[in-house]
Amino acid sequence: MKKILIFITLAISLGLLISFYYYNVLKNNINIKVISIFQTGVYSSYDEALIASDSKSKIFYDGKLYHIYDSIVSDKTSKEKMINFYKENNIDYYIKEKYVNTSLYENINKYSELIKISDDESLKIINKQIIEKYGDEVI
Repeated sequence: MKKILIFITLAISLGLLISFYYYNVLKNNINIKVISIFQTGVYSSYDEALIASDSKSKIFYDGKLYHIYDSIVSDKTSKEKMINFYKENNIDYYIKEKYVNTSLYENINKYSELIKISDDESLKIINKQIIEKYGDEVI
């Protein structure tokens, strides 16, 4: 009887440890954040998209159309700064909102902090870096 109680106690303890581990893993993955993706064009052929994009954009193909993406931001202030940049430069844009995990959000947020304090030329360089580094993961 004593061996059975020890076995049950060990089994329950092991079960609790495993449960706490998976709870912490899931808790970190469930924290979902919202980012904004700026799209500046959609074209039916790659050549049209290439002509319309500049060297600071990235073209993504969704199976039907070619989308040109210029920027990814993680917070409201950076989003407003990008909106003002597009308006001042007469660039048509469309904003897509997307849910991402916390680690990707934090990585993009580092660049968004730079966007807040950058001038127009720096914005182009920062946006190119964001798109190149995280574009495939986000889109």
